[in-house]
Amino acid sequence: MPRTSKEETRRVQCNVLSYLADRAEKSRTVPNVSYREISDALGYSQARVRHACRRLVASECVRRNVCYAEDGGQRANAYAVTPKGWSLIKDEHMEAHVAKRGA
Repeated sequence: MPRTSKEETRRVQCNVLSYLADRAEKSRTVPNVSYREISDALGYSQARVRHACRRLVASECVRRNVCYAEDGGQRANAYAVTPKGWSLIKDEHMEAHVAKRGA
């Protein structure tokens, strides 16, 4: 089974980050979102989404807030895009815009 390339890993992380940012802008709050919901929306496996979220948290682009129900059971985590994450989104958007204009 081939390993995922660094470019593919980065692309998945950027897509997950963009998805979380879109959700935050639409709800105007920190969205509670499950790995399943992200994987269904983006078409990636839950394992790939989980790995991307962990990398985004480790790189401080996203802050994860663990959420619990009143009975103590765990709910979907809340992910907040940090200023570093917003900056990365802006940079990626600009790079994509420049690449389209150059083509």
